[in-house]
Amino acid sequence: MKLDVNELDRRFRLGLVGATVLCGLVRFVLDEENVWVHALFIVLMAGNVGYFTNFLAIKMLFQPKQGRVLGWSGLVPRNKPEIARSLAESVQTQLLSPDIILAYIHEQNLIDRATERFGAWVDELLDEQAVRSQITTRLVHWLRAHGDEWLKLGFDQAEGLLRELAADPERVQEIWRSTRERLAEFLRERENREQLVAGIRTVLEQQIPRLASLIDDAMEAYLRDRDAVGVVGMGLKRFLSVDRDAIRGALERFVQDP
Repeated sequence: MKLDVNELDRRFRLGLVGATVLCGLVRFVLDEENVWVHALFIVLMAGNVGYFTNFLAIKMLFQPKQGRVLGWSGLVPRNKPEIARSLAESVQTQLLSPDIILAYIHEQNLIDRATERFGAWVDELLDEQAVRSQITTRLVHWLRAHGDEWLKLGFDQAEGLLRELAADPERVQEIWRSTRERLAEFLRERENREQLVAGIRTVLEQQIPRLASLIDDAMEAYLRDRDAVGVVGMGLKRFLSVDRDAIRGALERFVQDP
C-alpha cells in the first residue's frame, strides 16, 4: 500500500486542532483547574503554534508554484533563475570543476587505459580477414569515386605553391641550396641509397600498378584542362608509364654510382 504523505499530514493537522479544541472545552467545563488537563492543553497549543508556523513558512517558500495568489508568489518560484544559476555554479566549482576532473583522470590513468583498450580492440578487429577485406573494399570504392578530385586538388595546391615560390627567387634559391646540401649528404652513404631504392621499387612494383588506371585518367584529365604544368606534367606521365625493367635498371645504376 502506497503511503500518501499529503493525506497523512492533513489528518495529523485536523487531529491536532481537534485535540486542542477538545482539551480546551474540557478545561473550560471543569470547575477546578486540573493540572494534567492544563499541561496537556499547553502542550497542544505549543504544538499548534509550531506546526502552523512551519506550515505557513513552507507555503510561503514554495506556493503557489505557478502564478500569484492575492499578488503573492512563493520565494522559490519567484527566484528560480537565480537559484538555478547559483546551484549550477556550486556544482561546477565544487563537484565538477575542470581541475577535479583532470586530477581524477590523471590519478586513475584513464587516458592510457582507454588508449590501450582501444588499441587492443582495433588489433582484434584487424586480425579478422572479413574486416580487412571490408576496409580495403571501401577504400577502393572511395578512391574510384573521389580519387580524381583529390589528385586535381593536390595538383592545384602544388601549382599555387610553385607560383608563390616563383614570385620570390631568393627564397627559391635558399630552399634549393638547403635541400641540395641535405640530399647530397644523405646520398653519400650507400646504405641510404639502397634503402631509398628499396622504397621506390616497392612503390613502383606494388602500389602504382594497382592504381595505374586511376592515376593515368586523373592526370590525363588534369593536363587536358590545365596548361600551366604541361611540359612537366607530360614528362611525369611518361615517367609513370616507363617499362618496369627500365625503371629497375635506372635505380640499380643510381645505387652503384658513387
